[in-house]
Amino acid sequence: LPSGEEAVGEAGGDGPVVTASAGNAGLGIAWAASVLGVHAQVVVPETASPAKVEAAVAAVLDRYTSALEQRDMSALKAVWPSLAGAQQSAIESEFGNARSISVQFINPKIVVTGSMATITGVRRYGMQTRDGQQLRTETTTTLMLRQQGNGWHIESVRHQAR
Repeated sequence: LPSGEEAVGEAGGDGPVVTASAGNAGLGIAWAASVLGVHAQVVVPETASPAKVEAAVAAVLDRYTSALEQRDMSALKAVWPSLAGAQQSAIESEFGNARSISVQFINPKIVVTGSMATITGVRRYGMQTRDGQQLRTETTTTLMLRQQGNGWHIESVRHQAR
């Protein structure tokens, strides 16, 4: 079996990559795809253990933070298909004004109930603007996810000042 990076590389490096796994192979492919900036969807069987379902939800969080850091709206929309309107415009504007973005999600708490999941934690967000300013925020952030088909997608993201 190829490693996650080999599997993603065999897909042409551009993705998207789709795999079915309730184990480490899927996690490896999701990790490699996020490192390489390629969209990956890991389909987890409904009979997967709670720990594996939680890992699949955590992989969505990794793809979300990676998309923000890469300022990649297509990758962000892949994990957050309902992103639209003023919220999408604000993010696009921020991407356009940023020289770089860094995102850390501290101590995420994942709760999965059936086809819904919630991730709550502290999001540290840093941006260097095109004119060199350093902006930093720290918010309590909640992501609501829904299992759609065989994958997980973000339905909403809410930030609260700390």
